[in-house]
Amino acid sequence: MSVDEIVSPTGYALWWLIAGVIVIAAIVIGWVILFLRTRPDARDDRVAQAPAADNAARWDAARAAARSKIDDIEANWRDGSISERLAHQELAAVLRTFASIRTQTPAASLTLSELRTRPQLRPAADLIDGLYGPEFAVSEQLSVAAAAARARELVATW
Repeated sequence: MSVDEIVSPTGYALWWLIAGVIVIAAIVIGWVILFLRTRPDARDDRVAQAPAADNAARWDAARAAARSKIDDIEANWRDGSISERLAHQELAAVLRTFASIRTQTPAASLTLSELRTRPQLRPAADLIDGLYGPEFAVSEQLSVAAAAARARELVATW
């Protein structure tokens, strides 16, 4: 065979085309499934309604437990057994736990921005935002007494 002779290209087998189409289809289907499984549920956009009468005892117990923890945190801060920073962290944890019980949403594991995007968690998100500054600040910003009072008010009215 000489250098000047033109040779036609060799074609691929049909199974390569079929394999490529299957791989591309699998990737597209995977992305669709991933999108559908990770998008926010429509139920997350609902604002939490007032508790039903049959849940009244459950809500009262949750409120009482949260108020008791808030009182304990403030008392521990006043007697000096915990620092101001730790008091703010514990108040935020109590609020997140109460919000989780109140809305059946895992508020303890959500970031502040995620709390804000869920309408049913906005009441707690605003106060938790106020607690973040004192939790991480070098100097005092919001006193523990004021934070505890706001937390008690939120628990009582929510």
